[in-house]
Amino acid sequence: MPESLQRADIRRIKADGFDFVRLAHYPQSEAVLEECDRLGVVVWEEIPLVNRIDPAPEFAANARTMLVEMIRQHRAHPCVIFWGLANEVLLLKPDPCSPSYAASAARLVRGLHALARAEDPTGLTAAARCRFDELDDGSGLQDVPDVLGLNLYFGWYYRTLEELGPWLDQFHARHPDRPLLISEYGADSDERVHARPRARPAPSTSASSTSSASTKPRSRRSRRGRGWWAARCGTSSTSDRGAATTPSPT
Repeated sequence: MPESLQRADIRRIKADGFDFVRLAHYPQSEAVLEECDRLGVVVWEEIPLVNRIDPAPEFAANARTMLVEMIRQHRAHPCVIFWGLANEVLLLKPDPCSPSYAASAARLVRGLHALARAEDPTGLTAAARCRFDELDDGSGLQDVPDVLGLNLYFGWYYRTLEELGPWLDQFHARHPDRPLLISEYGADSDERVHARPRARPAPSTSASSTSSASTKPRSRRSRRGRGWWAARCGTSSTSDRGAATTPSPT
């Protein structure tokens, strides 16, 4: 993507009234961070440690290398206040899963936290989690970063949007000393839209193009994704997402 479009994305975010952005699961270009510096947009930047880990020493060494390189390249940017250590590393557990898998993930993230502090003593660390049943699973993973990010999709994959506030209040009441941040929320996008202003998407040319589903804005992946995510995030799912339920915070 040209730098001009990357800078335009940040300008659009600022114009919409936002002053904080969590960037994607990999370090960004200088153009993105320079624009955030210029406009006063606070940044969470992170390494691509996503969904699962490998207990091999080489995996941990690579994660440490990525973190050091990101911090040394970008620590001079005043916009960056959070160094992201990991995203949902217990989401896709191996099968079979070792009983020590969660502890291994926590140990890896704990080492990354210490490394980030050594590289940038004034910076803060962050890590995001998804599964409700992971938040107090005994691994200690949620207690490692300075700020715990919660990837919560109330009103889309489960429950209703109105239930998000009360759920957070309950969770915070149980853990009043744990800084929290909603690190993901929202809904799926229309994968057919690749331009601005948006052109009318062309009808599907597949064998199912005569069905009403072929012209609906959500892709087949996102249509079937609700049940998959509900299973992964420890929730139940129904055709009416408002009727789905999740466990109480623990």
